[in-house]
Amino acid sequence: MDAAEAFEIAKDAVRGLVEDRGPDALFPFDAIWRYAPREVPSPQRPSTASKLESAGFIATTGRTIAAETGSRAGSPTREYRPGERLGGTGPAPEPVAGQAASGPAAEPEDLAELLRALQKALQSQGFIVSTEQLANFYLALKSSHLVILAGRSGTGKSLLPRLFAEHLGADHVSIPVQPQWSDNSGLLGYTPTLNPAEFVRGRLTGMIEAAAQKDGLSLATLDEMNLAPVEHYFSDFLSVVESRRRRDGGFATDALPLDLPAKPASGPDPHAALRKLEIPANFRLVGTANMDETAIPFSARVLDRAFTIEFDEVDLGAFAQAAAPGVTPDFRSLAKQICDPANPIGVGEALGEARPLFEAIGGLLTELNQILSDADVGFAYRTRDAICLFIYHLRRDGLETLLPMDVALDLCILQKVLPRVHGQGGVLHATLQRAIEWLEREDEGQTGEVVKRRYTRSAAKARGMLRRLERDGATEFWKG
Repeated sequence: MDAAEAFEIAKDAVRGLVEDRGPDALFPFDAIWRYAPREVPSPQRPSTASKLESAGFIATTGRTIAAETGSRAGSPTREYRPGERLGGTGPAPEPVAGQAASGPAAEPEDLAELLRALQKALQSQGFIVSTEQLANFYLALKSSHLVILAGRSGTGKSLLPRLFAEHLGADHVSIPVQPQWSDNSGLLGYTPTLNPAEFVRGRLTGMIEAAAQKDGLSLATLDEMNLAPVEHYFSDFLSVVESRRRRDGGFATDALPLDLPAKPASGPDPHAALRKLEIPANFRLVGTANMDETAIPFSARVLDRAFTIEFDEVDLGAFAQAAAPGVTPDFRSLAKQICDPANPIGVGEALGEARPLFEAIGGLLTELNQILSDADVGFAYRTRDAICLFIYHLRRDGLETLLPMDVALDLCILQKVLPRVHGQGGVLHATLQRAIEWLEREDEGQTGEVVKRRYTRSAAKARGMLRRLERDGATEFWKG
């Protein structure tokens, strides 16, 4: 089923809902599918919401309402009313910053509203991105110093971090990776052989040095980072990121291993500050990667330390629309949230307030890891901890209206677990089959604070990987 067909079914479903409940009805989006004349696959459903809204079939009220169907029944989700095309008479949508309204535009009351407003601001610039994708990117940046945007060319991987930084008032530098890089000198800098007293700064070193002198968010993009083997030029940075810890109540890392000139025998050391240069709490690095036949695969060491967001959902029928004139909100609070030094560095710092949540996530991941370990593609504590922190920030920042818990867990499995899966043979075939069964298993019961359900994106990816294994005799995440 293509997107156009799904949209036509969705329009018929909304008409059926309004006929049954009336033009003043208030409802969650999932209620629409109760009235669908034909089944629409779950992955196709979310993308129809913005289309229905743009076409005037539904409108948001700016409030939340309880979901009606599936394992999320009773959980808070976005509230809608019939749109003007269907004679909607329900309460008018509450104004969102950045949109025209009678009187002054209201400032967003929370981070979810800020991300909704940011999505509209980006769309007004011609950049198509959903609020779900923005929430995912925001939480990945908050949970990790390294985020990788991977997928096909032309999906906006390089543009997203630049526009994101621009709207958040953050510093941004784009660094194109060179195919010939075989060490960190092009990234961090080097001491020339013919001038051993001089240090030539790499662009990443200059960015980190500037970030250490400021409080605001600093974002660097490594563009097409897999043009060269990532381990060859990036392993030192990964090692320093891994050294994150608390020091005197603040944030600290090991010093960057820069190729600096030797200390002078006497007098002041012109490179003294660089010898102690650490990665500050307000610095984040985003890598982009085109995953095609020329791509150099990422090692497990890189994947373990990054959130890898795959850009592969393309809706060629969607077009960005200019926003109505209005007051643009201040998005700098999003930047402050991302780089707040008080954010937990590890799960231990948040365990006291989130133990039931972490234990529930750990229980789910243990089940999946036991399946994957049969084919030696399991994972360990670092992956578990990254997922726990992602979900912790989701809850703490009140973003479940944008990214419901089950969807967030699905994305975490897709972004942190499945990229490690690769190989060949019958054992991997059986392992993928069992993993798919686990991912698609319905479970209305509750484990701690987490309701387990079908993880549709991860299951679809695993099915693609299984088909490739059957067709080619080997498989990997990026070409599944």
